[in-house]
Amino acid sequence: MNAFYLFVIILVNIFSVSCSPNGKIPPKAVKGVLDLRDWDFEENGNINLDGEWEFYWKEFPIGDELTIPEDKKDYIDVPRAWNGKVITHKSITGENIEETLEGDGYATYRLKILLNKGMPIGFRIPDQGTSYILYENNKIVITSGSTGKTNLESIPNRNTRYSFIDLLPKSVVLNITIIISNFHNKSGGFRNSIQIGNEDKIHTLKHINLSLDLFITGILFIMGIYHLSLYTLRIEDRSPLYFGIFCILITLRTLLNGEKYLHSILPNMSYSLSLTLEFLTLYLGIPIFLEFINSLYPKEMNSIFRWIIIITQSFLIIGVIVLPTYYFSQTLPLEQLIVLFSIIFTIFILLKALRNKRESVGIFLLGFVIFAMVMINDLLYARKIINTGLYAPAGLVAFIFSQSYLLSARFSKAFSDAKEAKRLAEEQKQLVQTAKEEIERLGRAKDEFLANLSHEIKTPLVSIY
Repeated sequence: MNAFYLFVIILVNIFSVSCSPNGKIPPKAVKGVLDLRDWDFEENGNINLDGEWEFYWKEFPIGDELTIPEDKKDYIDVPRAWNGKVITHKSITGENIEETLEGDGYATYRLKILLNKGMPIGFRIPDQGTSYILYENNKIVITSGSTGKTNLESIPNRNTRYSFIDLLPKSVVLNITIIISNFHNKSGGFRNSIQIGNEDKIHTLKHINLSLDLFITGILFIMGIYHLSLYTLRIEDRSPLYFGIFCILITLRTLLNGEKYLHSILPNMSYSLSLTLEFLTLYLGIPIFLEFINSLYPKEMNSIFRWIIIITQSFLIIGVIVLPTYYFSQTLPLEQLIVLFSIIFTIFILLKALRNKRESVGIFLLGFVIFAMVMINDLLYARKIINTGLYAPAGLVAFIFSQSYLLSARFSKAFSDAKEAKRLAEEQKQLVQTAKEEIERLGRAKDEFLANLSHEIKTPLVSIY
């Protein structure tokens, strides 16, 4: 329970940092300008740099002043991929031509931020799944990978970065310029929100996010090893095996997401290996989890649906292993549908198990419903349908505790059954021993009786003789 209370405290701190304490609605950028002159970072907290940014398709800035032709200016909503955006440009003959953007390409983003005063501020730039260079007032502050105009020139990188700058007291304008190139992912552009705040709050956010990731990782890893150990003690029950493997997969996935702590441990990890591992943890996790459910409630499991999922996931896993990142990353929408159907299917199985009064299914169902709601929220957030945030760690901890309780209850029952069986065996052994002693006593009585009888018979015969 101490671990649970620690998790709640960390979660409350995250919300206190990332949300406005007084409920003030954060402003949005309009036509490339974000007006924060009425926003107090101390009172209102951090804010995302969302809204309309200036957008220059297939244009890189030139010189120290980062100049770009004004006639190339367009606007794009951030955060979102540039896929599907329609831009208009002139052909050689002077005609206007509309172009629908794909994932491949490069562009420059710009945003002017108006502040009420100069102060030390910080930025949190999450992984964008591509390569970029970020300028603050025409000065390079972050480089992620290597930007370029071709596939060979562009080298992507996956990491979460932080930047801290000291604005002079009279500096009230901050110009953000971001150069992005993408040739290795199905989606290009700035897809995740940049967060700005005063230096102390961004530092606090960084430490809390990292602490939460390591806390979740520790819980998952310990639970995984614990349940794998349970399986070695009772190999006829495979549910701890599947659950242990699932925990290890999610442990690796947690290290690859969020603050990307695995990249801090292995700074030379390639983009391809990192993305492959992230996809495999998801694509392997679905069939492993279904096998876990099947091991718990085999009578409620629909074997046809189960095998459809396993076969489909097998093909997707092979694709992740053999295909380049640009191609296997395009299977993610299909995988999100599979995850959604798997969630619905699992809830249906658990409701059947509840109706059939299976052991400890109530706490299992409660934990899974919390986890399912969080997963659906994260799927909708990833698709930019809602703008709530990612809360997978919170739902995952609730789910892990419920599953651990269920498996512990099953293991405890199995142990109690074994003790009961041992007690019955001891009773049976005692009964057998008592019966054996009784038989031996009767045997001795029989021998004495026959001996006496023989003696009595022989005595008159001797006299007669």
